[in-house]
Amino acid sequence: MKSKYVYQEFKDEIKEEHERFDTYQETKDVSQGKCSHMGKVKIVNGELRCECGSAWSGAQINVLFDYFDKK
Repeated sequence: MKSKYVYQEFKDEIKEEHERFDTYQETKDVSQGKCSHMGKVKIVNGELRCECGSAWSGAQINVLFDYFDKK
């Protein structure tokens, strides 16, 4: 049975290729926690941005800002 996770299925082959071709690897931990965005947003260049990295844009963005800005 094939794994639905390609990296897990070809883990050894990928590691060999990284060593053979001297590739640059960077790892980043992805947070699994959810952000409520409440009190953490600001408007930057017409977009609403949260400290967690989420962003929104579009008409009436100020309504969404008012909602998230309530503490």
